[in-house]
This record gives sequence, structure tokens and C-alpha cells, in this order.
Amino acid sequence: MTTRASDEIFNVYPRQLITTAEVARRCGVQHLTVLQWVRRGKLVPVLTDQQGHLFADYHVDAFIEQRKRRASSGSQETT
Repeated sequence: MTTRASDEIFNVYPRQLITTAEVARRCGVQHLTVLQWVRRGKLVPVLTDQQGHLFADYHVDAFIEQRKRRASSGSQETT
């Protein structure tokens, strides 16, 4: 039986890693926006395999807070 790296990581950190779809849901954007953020280096996954990206939930929470602070300060950020 072959085990994907993401399966092994989920077994170790089941509540701390989230998928691209979950990041998109939390941020209120489409998953393609999350992929753009990854390509631009704004959000860094902890694991990438053929199935996609996995993110540390606390990194995503910090990213969301940073976006909120920027929005409230009036600076405009593009996706």
C-alpha cells in the first residue's frame, strides 16, 4: 500500500492542516484566488503534492488578520 505524504501529515496534525478549499472558505474567496496568493508568495503551504496544497491553520488565521488590518487601514490589496 502506498501512502501519500499528505496522508501521513494528516495523521500527525489532523486539525492543524487545511486544504485550499478550506482556506478559500475562511477568506471568503474562490480557490483560484488562494492559488494566486500561493504563486505570488503571499500564502505559503506547508505541503504540496499532486493532490494540492495543505496549509497550517494558524498561518491562515494570521494571513486573514493581516488582510483585515490592511483593509481597515485603507490600503488596497489586489488578489
